[in-house]
Amino acid sequence: MTRWVAVVMAVLAATAEAGRIVSVWDPPSAEEASSSRSGEFQEAAKLAKPLGPFQAARTERAVWLSNGVIEVGLARSGTTVSVASLRDVRRQVELLAGDGPMRPLWSLMLRAQTGKTSEVDAHSAGAASVEIALDKPSGQLATQLAWKPMTPIGVNGTLAVKAEIRLAEGEPFVRWRINVENRLTDAGLWRVDFPVLPNPGHAGKSDVLMQPYLCRAHDGELKGHLFHLQFLSVGSLYLAAHDPAHHHKGFLLRTGQEFRQQALPPDAGVAGASYEQPYDFVTGTSGGDWFDAAQLYRQWAEKQAWWAPGRRRRDVAAWLTVGHPLTQEPAAVTKKALELRDALGAPVGIHWYNWYNKPIAPRLFPVKKGFAEAAKAAEAAGVTVMPYVSIHYWTKSWDGELWKEFEQVRPFACRSVEGIEGDEARREDDHYRVQVQKQGCVPICRYTDFWANYLAEQVKRLRAESGCSAVYFDMAATAPRWPCFDRAHGHPAGGGDHWARGNDKLLARLRHTVGQEVLLSGEGRYEGHIPFIDMDLTGYWRGEHNLAPAYDAIYGERRLSFASAVEDEDAAAIVFKLGARWLHGATPRIGPWILEPNHADILQFVRQLAKMRSRAAPFFNEGRLVRPPAWASSPGFIRCERWKLEKRGEPAPMEFPAAERSAWRLADGTTAVLLMNFDAQRRGLSLNIERRTIRHLADPGGNRLEPRVLGSTLQVDIPARDVMVCVLSATTASGPL
Repeated sequence: MTRWVAVVMAVLAATAEAGRIVSVWDPPSAEEASSSRSGEFQEAAKLAKPLGPFQAARTERAVWLSNGVIEVGLARSGTTVSVASLRDVRRQVELLAGDGPMRPLWSLMLRAQTGKTSEVDAHSAGAASVEIALDKPSGQLATQLAWKPMTPIGVNGTLAVKAEIRLAEGEPFVRWRINVENRLTDAGLWRVDFPVLPNPGHAGKSDVLMQPYLCRAHDGELKGHLFHLQFLSVGSLYLAAHDPAHHHKGFLLRTGQEFRQQALPPDAGVAGASYEQPYDFVTGTSGGDWFDAAQLYRQWAEKQAWWAPGRRRRDVAAWLTVGHPLTQEPAAVTKKALELRDALGAPVGIHWYNWYNKPIAPRLFPVKKGFAEAAKAAEAAGVTVMPYVSIHYWTKSWDGELWKEFEQVRPFACRSVEGIEGDEARREDDHYRVQVQKQGCVPICRYTDFWANYLAEQVKRLRAESGCSAVYFDMAATAPRWPCFDRAHGHPAGGGDHWARGNDKLLARLRHTVGQEVLLSGEGRYEGHIPFIDMDLTGYWRGEHNLAPAYDAIYGERRLSFASAVEDEDAAAIVFKLGARWLHGATPRIGPWILEPNHADILQFVRQLAKMRSRAAPFFNEGRLVRPPAWASSPGFIRCERWKLEKRGEPAPMEFPAAERSAWRLADGTTAVLLMNFDAQRRGLSLNIERRTIRHLADPGGNRLEPRVLGSTLQVDIPARDVMVCVLSATTASGPL
C-alpha cells in the first residue's frame, strides 16, 4: 500500500550553532514581489493583457480571468495545462512568484486490483477543451476545462476529467473543483491531486507562517497538533479547503516549488468509483500575512455548524494541570496537587495518567488501588480530576485474556486495503512503530457503534467510581486519520468524510453520556471537536521558526486550551515555552517537579501567570485574539543551551525573543495587551501605543502603574520573568479600534 499519510520534515538540526525563534507578530523578512520569470512562464506572461473588473481573455495558449480583485491565468505548453499566474490585482503582486517549471494542473494516482499503482496527469491526458461562462446577474465568472476520455497505460477502461475554476464578484479568491469520471474495470482512484500550483512563495525562505513543521517542506494530512486547520498561508498567498465535512485530504507544500491539495477519495481503489470534489478549494490573497489569512478563514468558519455552540466552562481557563504522574501512588498525586494549589494560590487540576492497571489497554477496570478514594478527595478539596482515556487504540498483547478479548473486537479494527488490521505498524515514526508492535496497539474504527458504546460505558463507570469532573481523551485529534477500508463498518472504503463523521458520532455519544456539566478535553486541536470537546491539549514552541497561533486567532474565544508538559531543559526554555503559549490562551501543564527547591524561580513565574490569568479572565474567556501593537524597538534575544527540539531528542542551543506580547479584545472593543519578559533580568520594553488609548497599566498583583508615554510610544519596565497588562479603551479619536 502506497503511503500518503504525514511525512513530517525535520525543522532544525541539533547542532552546536543555536537555532532562532522570531516573533510571529513581526513582519516577515522575506520580500514579497514578483520575480523575473524564465522559460515557459515568461512566454505565457507575454500573452496576458490587463483585464478590467469581471473580464476574461483567451488566446490559443492561455486563459485569463479577473474579478478586479484576484486574477488567474492558465497556460498551455504542448499538452500540459498549468496555472501560469495568480495575481493580487489591487496590490499588483504575483502570488506564484518563483521561476520554476510549469506543473500539470492535476494528477491522479490509480491502484490496480493487483495492488500496483500508477499515475496520470494533465500532461499525459492530452489537450483540454476550454469553456468560459460569464453570469453577471449572479456575479460568477467561470471556466471549465474538459479532457477527453483516456485509457491510462496498464489498465482497462477510461477516465474523463473536468476541472472548474470560478471567481465571484468582489471576492479575493479563486475557487477550484474537479470531477473524475471513472470507467476503469480493473483499477480505482487512489489519490486526486488538485489543484497543483507551481512556485508558491520564495524558495529557501521561511515565509510559511501557519503551522509547525512547515518552515521548509511539508507532506502530510490534516490532523491535530501537526496540521489542525484546512488552510495555509505563504506570504499573502491564501490556500484553503472550504470543506465543512472535513473530507480526508492532505496538503503538500514545497515553498518556491509547488503546492498540491491531495484528496483520498471515498471507495479508494475501487474499480469504477468516480470522484466529484464536494467542496471548493480556494486560492487567493490575504493582502497581508498569516494573521490576515486566518481572518479570511474565520469568515468562512463563522458560517459553519461547529461555530455555534461555543465553550461551556468559562472558569476552566484559570486552572493549571499537574502533568504526567506516572509513578506516584494515587494518594501522593492528590497530595502534590494540593501542595501546588497552595503554592500558586490558584485552582489546579490533575491531568491523571496511569490510574488504571494496564497502560493503553481500553479495559480500564478495576482501577489502580486507591485511585477512586484519592480522586474523590481531590475533587472534595476543589481540585479538578481529569483522567486519561485512550480513544484510538486497543491493546491486544499484554496477556492471554486481553488477546482473547481482542478476538471479539477484531471485526471493528481499522483495516488496510489488504485487509490487515492495525496497519499503523507501518508508520515511519519509530516511537509509534515500536509501541504498536511491542504492545500490540490496534486502532479501532471510530465509525463503528461498538467503539462508541464501549467507550461510553467505560467513561460512565469512571465517573461513577471516581467522581471526576473532567475526562481527557488521548489522541482525540492527533491520531492519524488512517483510512479504514472495511466497508462492513458501514462507510466507504478508504477516504471521503467517513473518519470525520465517525469521529463526530463517537464524541457526540461520549458528550451525551457525561452531560454538559463535565469538562471534556482532548489531545490536539480540530475545529470539528468544538461542539463536543471543551479544552484542547496543544503543543508549545520547540524550534519551529515563526510558528503562528493561527488556531487561536480564529477560535481563541471559543476554545479552552492547555499546553504540553515541558521537558528537562534550561529554566529559560521552560519559561519561554510556558509563557509563549500562555500569551495565546493556553494554561500551563506542569509536573510535581516544579515544587522542588531548585525550581523556585519557575514556580514564581507560574504563580505570576496564575495571578494575571485570574485578573485578565474576561479577556481570555470572552475576548478575541487580535494583532497586538508593534514594538517601537526590538526587545532583543536571549539564549539557552538546553532546548528540547523534539520530545525524545537531545537538548540543543536556541535563541528566542527576550519579550513577547499578545492582545485580546472584548466585543465592546476594550483590549488587553499582555506584555511578558522572559529574561532573568529586568527589561525595558517600548510599544507603539498612544497615551489617550490607555485605560490602565497593571501588574499581576493588581497594582496600577503610571504609564510612561513619549509621543506615541509606551515605555514599560518589566521585572525578570514577569507579565503586565495594558488595557486600552474601546474608542479613540478616530472611532472604534
